[in-house]
Amino acid sequence: MSIDPRINRPSACSCESDLARLQAALQVVARLLLDDLAYVPLFERLEEDIRQEEERQSNGPQARARALLARTEVDLKTR
Repeated sequence: MSIDPRINRPSACSCESDLARLQAALQVVARLLLDDLAYVPLFERLEEDIRQEEERQSNGPQARARALLARTEVDLKTR
């Protein structure tokens, strides 16, 4: 794990997904929001980013490939 010079602490594992990072950030901001409403815009932005990332993952090329293979396997089994 390398040190991120901008924040002087270990950076996140490069294998960590964008979605996991966004969800972790949302947890942190949720705690901050309970004490300070100034975090509302950031909280809402993270929620939207998470929604978009989930949609991207569910409609992305890998998801479409999985669906194609699942359909193909069903077609082969019914022959």
